[in-house]
Amino acid sequence: NDKNFYRKAVVSTQSTGALIDDRRKQFEAEKAAEMAEMEQERDRQAMRQQIIEEERQKLLQEHARQLLGFMPKGVLRDHKDLSLFDDEFRTNFEPRQVDFFDEKNW
Repeated sequence: NDKNFYRKAVVSTQSTGALIDDRRKQFEAEKAAEMAEMEQERDRQAMRQQIIEEERQKLLQEHARQLLGFMPKGVLRDHKDLSLFDDEFRTNFEPRQVDFFDEKNW
């Protein structure tokens, strides 16, 4: 009688350990799949941002010359954007320092 009890206890312990191992493996697999999905989403976002930036630069090259005096601040983000254009455009675009207290500027 005692042998049956101990045998059932051992089998129960082993099956419980197997269930715990299965759940741990399942959790690890779900976590790995989630990480892979996040990595794919990050790659998609990076590709999307790259395409957007390329299109922005293409639009600047096509239309910025016609809009030279009318572009708001922030359209050309940095000197890298300005390097897309020739020297004539750059000299016309360079912000001019204006002294508001000088009578010649009015």
